[in-house]
Amino acid sequence: MKVEVSLFAGLLVIATTLLARAQIQGLEGALLSMAVEGLKDCWQRAVSCGERVIVVLKQVSYVDSAGKTLLAEIYRQTAKPRP
Repeated sequence: MKVEVSLFAGLLVIATTLLARAQIQGLEGALLSMAVEGLKDCWQRAVSCGERVIVVLKQVSYVDSAGKTLLAEIYRQTAKPRP
């Protein structure tokens, strides 16, 4: 297991945990429009490598409309229906 930490716009921390078959992106801070591109880049890089990505809102204090839009996009593209 490997953990990488990234800071975007001084507002959002993404702690990425790399597992054998998945990547967990734990978010902390505020997901504002200034930090949306950072999360989008991290998520798209992982998906393009064929990894399963799990986004966890750990200690997120605020999400603006741009952040909500990105989270909805991530959900639509990666969510799997439950049986």
